[in-house]
Amino acid sequence: MWDLPLRFVAFSEIVWLASFAKRFQTAAVSAAVVLLAAIEFHQYIILAVRYPLYELITHDLLQALQILKSP
Repeated sequence: MWDLPLRFVAFSEIVWLASFAKRFQTAAVSAAVVLLAAIEFHQYIILAVRYPLYELITHDLLQALQILKSP
């Protein structure tokens, strides 16, 4: 439900931060968007491919992200 509004807010913040680099604004925005997309894709691989979690229970989520060691 909040996916699209949060993405819009995140993109507007990226554009605002890149406005400080007038000369390289387009490159900075592009690089930040690509970096965020890569991070999101990596999280998808971890949570949906390696550990297909259908219910995001805290214990399982912490094990998938290797924050909590499995016994």
